Amino acid sequence: MSTELGHSIDDVENLIKKHEAFEKSAAAQEERFSALERLTTFELRELKRRQEAAEAEERAKREAEEAERKAALEAAQAAAAEADRPDAPSPTEEEKPEQVSPTDEEPALEGLLTRKHEWESTTLKSTNRSWIAMYCVLKGTQLHFYKDAKSAKAQPEQTLKGEQPLNLLGASATVANDYKKRKHVFRLKLESGAEFLFQAHDDGEMNNWVARITDIQDAKSAGPSRSQTLPASGQKDDQKRKSFFTLKKN
Repeated sequence: MSTELGHSIDDVENLIKKHEAFEKSAAAQEERFSALERLTTFELRELKRRQEAAEAEERAKREAEEAERKAALEAAQAAAAEADRPDAPSPTEEEKPEQVSPTDEEPALEGLLTRKHEWESTTLKSTNRSWIAMYCVLKGTQLHFYKDAKSAKAQPEQTLKGEQPLNLLGASATVANDYKKRKHVFRLKLESGAEFLFQAHDDGEMNNWVARITDIQDAKSAGPSRSQTLPASGQKDDQKRKSFFTLKKN
């Protein structure tokens, strides 16, 4: 007789009990595996939900920035159109903007741009690199920033958040072909090492800004000739020295 079947009734009962215990143990292990599988499925669902929420938040942020830029652009265009109306009523004495000093320069270029401050210096990144819509005014060798066109014309001394104008002497402006996240973007690098990105409305506006800023550097590089800067007395002394050396040579 096989030992697996038992030699007596007691042996058979013991084998049955062992088999029942094995079945219970197997059932318990199966329940554990099911619980682990349910937990893994829940974690995957939670991870997918978080990813979808993050994507939705990023999409909403981009849409809000674009809507803010469009609203600012429309407001600036509307203000400009209102100011250009031939039948627009003249402002009263109280509403007239402050008179600009005759020494103030007329803007060489102005318009609505969206700016991103990337670098404070050549080694230090900007702490705030968000895109911000602002009205930019180029006067002489300085670039001023305002909330909108109305603020720039009415109160030119009150810049956006009290920000100081950028000195463009020694600066360079180039089309940001390496920046792929937005279109119509040009890069402005200052002599101090600071760096900004500006987004224009279209390529024509972008190229216009780049050309005007480049003109500043070209004018600086040209400079007056020596004959123009030499005082009259200096020119006479120079001529005397030349005559003296000529006579001495003869």
